[in-house]
Amino acid sequence: MPDSGGKANAFTSGWAKLKASLFQMDSLDSVEVLIALEEVFDLTISDAEAAAMTTPRDVIDWLLPRVCNKEPNEKVRHFLQGQQIGVWQREQVSSVVRAIIVEQTGTKAFDEDSSFRNDIFS
Repeated sequence: MPDSGGKANAFTSGWAKLKASLFQMDSLDSVEVLIALEEVFDLTISDAEAAAMTTPRDVIDWLLPRVCNKEPNEKVRHFLQGQQIGVWQREQVSSVVRAIIVEQTGTKAFDEDSSFRNDIFS
């Protein structure tokens, strides 16, 4: 029977793997960004998919084919203030991804090719 130290180590190891898989970062910001993306775009992003997203461009490129035939939901209205809301366009997806990152992290100085690990969540 494992002692409580073994359970703690197993939990710590599992938590470390989960954190590392979310946008390849160890930040609460990464989890908040991921949750916001899922809510706004009404999708589920697996751990493996999240781990492959290292830049905002990766996120946009992953999202676009999954939302291109859908209309934005009500949660997106405050991100697309004043923009025509119909079927998702790349510019809208990009704008919303950027707004989510800014809202969740406070980071404004980044572009689509910025690294989440080195530029946005550092």
